[in-house]
Amino acid sequence: MIDTADTLTQSLDVMSDNPLWRRFVTDTRVYTVLLSRDLFGTWVLCQAWGRRVSERGGGKSTVVPNVAAGLAVIEVITRRRQQRGYRLRG
Repeated sequence: MIDTADTLTQSLDVMSDNPLWRRFVTDTRVYTVLLSRDLFGTWVLCQAWGRRVSERGGGKSTVVPNVAAGLAVIEVITRRRQQRGYRLRG
């Protein structure tokens, strides 16, 4: 439940097909994570990373059992990126 005094947090409609994404940046690096449904209705977590000034980078997609599991992974990724000096940009 979202605290009524919290003006920053927005609820995510878990029945929605709208993707949830977050973008993390440093001065030289970028990391993006996206949680969305594929064409078959399966929840997929996509991760991409690389340098800001280069087209080189990597990525991977992972099937998650449900939106709650995907959100839990995103929270772990968020903590890890912030510990490594990334700033949230989306």
